[in-house]
Amino acid sequence: MSIKAVFLGGIGVGKSSIIRRFSEGNIDNFHRATVSAAFVQKDIEFEGKKFEFGIWDTAGAEQFRAITPIYFRSANIAFIVADASDSVSDADAEWWAREVMSKADEGVVIIFVMNKMDLIQDDQKSVETRAQKLSANYGEHYCLTSALQGTGITELFAFAFNLIPDAIRKAGSDPVRHVDIEKPNEDGNETKKNGCSC
Repeated sequence: MSIKAVFLGGIGVGKSSIIRRFSEGNIDNFHRATVSAAFVQKDIEFEGKKFEFGIWDTAGAEQFRAITPIYFRSANIAFIVADASDSVSDADAEWWAREVMSKADEGVVIIFVMNKMDLIQDDQKSVETRAQKLSANYGEHYCLTSALQGTGITELFAFAFNLIPDAIRKAGSDPVRHVDIEKPNEDGNETKKNGCSC
């Protein structure tokens, strides 16, 4: 069983850092902007189910927008990332959501990700309001994360896996390595109705 995910969003919002934090447990402080796209594949076990998880990391620069749809057309999950500290990035996120809705296969799950929450001091509520507004017309799924601190990353992917019980039945390619995903909310926090607890 396999699942395909794609990360979309403007340049510098932290797409590659989220993927690296999830797959390798760290981030690259000297990472250069992704050119075109990069691919990571993992063998995942989640709540007793095993499947192959392929992640496309796409470029945020506008010159690559024309070719990006080839990476998300058959995706099961589209993670659309915005910068929590920069509301201007919301416009890029909404643009990508419209692209996914019009060009991806039917049934794709869209999750908005407000990354860089480590830069937010006392204004988390306004960031969550932005996420709710962005996701209102696209399934109302969102998460708040900090790839730098590693917060919300496990919850983000566990939340996504729980949303797509049927998608994991699709055929995939060869696994690369095994990653165990823990269930979210181990500290007792409740998960929001349409957002993941971070």
